[in-house]
Amino acid sequence: PDATRRELFRVLAYAAIFFVIISHYRTKEQVHSLVKTILAMGCFLVLFAIIQKMTWNGRIFWIYPVDEALKTGAGIWGSYINRNHFAGYLGMTIPLGMGLLLYSAPSVRALPETALGLKVARFLASEKFVPYALLFLLLLVMTATLFMTFSRGGMIAFVVSSLFFARITWRRRTLRSKTALVFFRTTFRRWRQKHGMFGKCIGAGGLAGFVAIAT
Repeated sequence: PDATRRELFRVLAYAAIFFVIISHYRTKEQVHSLVKTILAMGCFLVLFAIIQKMTWNGRIFWIYPVDEALKTGAGIWGSYINRNHFAGYLGMTIPLGMGLLLYSAPSVRALPETALGLKVARFLASEKFVPYALLFLLLLVMTATLFMTFSRGGMIAFVVSSLFFARITWRRRTLRSKTALVFFRTTFRRWRQKHGMFGKCIGAGGLAGFVAIAT
């Protein structure tokens, strides 16, 4: 009964926090601030997890001792101790960063040049490129850390969520003109045309299905 009561109060607390957030954060600026805060916390936890793994002395935050039996095998687990929990947290944080990354990318239609190369060049020379590149690198580090947890459930959940994110993103016409999507799609098509070995490695049927989904 006591454990059930505690878990019930925990669920109710989560629900209360959820309703407070959706009631308070209504404007784009507020949502951006919330997402950036979550990503900043994720960046801190990832850096801490990597440094702790490299300098592990058997203590959380190098202060609090931890029983070796509490660790769930190899991999990076940070302050979560359980690597599956850490992977689950990253699996929820990375899609937020992917959404912010895509939203921050300028639209191709908003650029006056005709050639795609000039549009991309103008984006690379803009003031938004540096924070955009830093966010991209942050997501790469967080994704690599997720796979370094060796959590099968976390990795599967991340792959599924990424495919779902890509699918719903491509279905929205307002996002198809984003520079990032157009650039990566064009680069992939040109690379596929030059290197026919890609189709041999995957198989003609798998490649055709992949291209059909991407286009």
